[in-house]
Amino acid sequence: MAALSRWQRLLQVTGVWYRANVMHCSPFIVALRRFGPFLAVGFALFSDPAEAAPGGLLRVLLKGYWICESEGDATAPPARQLQDSFRVVADSSYRTSTGETGTYVLLGNDLTMTGGAFRGRRYVLVGQGILHPVDETGMREPGRCVRQSNASTGEGADNGN
Repeated sequence: MAALSRWQRLLQVTGVWYRANVMHCSPFIVALRRFGPFLAVGFALFSDPAEAAPGGLLRVLLKGYWICESEGDATAPPARQLQDSFRVVADSSYRTSTGETGTYVLLGNDLTMTGGAFRGRRYVLVGQGILHPVDETGMREPGRCVRQSNASTGEGADNGN
């Protein structure tokens, strides 16, 4: 009987060599079938989260209505700006109060509207529910958009109820 290589000996010890001969297929295929799930779990556990270079982690906004408003002070409450408000829906998309749809990308805390009626607008996310608009240089503009968590319908969020 011929001497087995280290690879063949390993396959023989693990039972892969026998199964490969019985199943009439490559020992590599049998090994992949046998140990593949363990490799997949290992890759999943030890992989890093997806990052976009150099903007930061790729994230999504919380779904729901984002009501934009001017900043208020001690003498006057903030005034809603419904023309700038939007609703976040699935798949990094949004819908305006007029029904137009668009897309956005959120890298770290930097939000950019990439398609639709608000294309080109940029915001900075503060916490989970406040967006501050920023200009091309990254300077904060007046106003903010706040996620309205108790809105159940589009009509209630858009008319101030």
